[in-house]
Amino acid sequence: MSGYWAEVMAVSRAIERTYEPVKMNLMMLGNQLPHLHTHVVPRYGSDADAGGPPVFDDQAPARDEEQLRREAEELRVARP
Repeated sequence: MSGYWAEVMAVSRAIERTYEPVKMNLMMLGNQLPHLHTHVVPRYGSDADAGGPPVFDDQAPARDEEQLRREAEELRVARP
C-alpha cells in the first residue's frame, strides 16, 4: 500500500506544480466492486463550493489532442 500512496502523492505534487491549485482533494473509493482507485482533484478559489466536496459537472475546458499531449508532458516533467 505504501507504494500506491507514494504514486498518488507524486501525481498530486506534479498537478500542484503544474496547475497551482489552492488545495488538492484526494478521494479513495472502491465501494461497489472490490478494487481501489483514487481521485486526485485540484481545487481553485473559483470553485463554486471550494470548501465542500468536488462537484463533477463535466464543465472542464475543452482541450484538443495536442493540448492534452503538452499537458501530459508537463506533468511527467513535474514528477519528482
